[in-house]
Amino acid sequence: MDRYQVVAPYVTVPTMTQRGQQVVGLGKGAFVPEDASKEWVERHLRKKMIEKLPAPASPARNEEVPPPPPAAPPASDTPQAPPESGPGSGKQAWVDYAVARGMDRDEANDMTRDDLIAALREE
Repeated sequence: MDRYQVVAPYVTVPTMTQRGQQVVGLGKGAFVPEDASKEWVERHLRKKMIEKLPAPASPARNEEVPPPPPAAPPASDTPQAPPESGPGSGKQAWVDYAVARGMDRDEANDMTRDDLIAALREE
């Protein structure tokens, strides 16, 4: 199974949480959840927002098998806000974050990015 790690400052990914399917935010260095769709992974690889982790080397005979890499931390029930500037700070990231926080997607899409940021700060 291939593993991926976030190299962009912030990405959002649909994943299964304790509350069902949700969009969660992942910061740089986070591991991509294993249930991320193939299309999502391919799109974020093309955009150079995530990178494939190298496969662990096969141990030679009579060598001790190293422990597996640490598992990805569980997806948080509370989504992280996207950055306010730089990569990952576009309107779509803020719309996804607003929807994850319970806002109607159409309502969020009708707002400007700055209005979304202001509205989400007030909560």
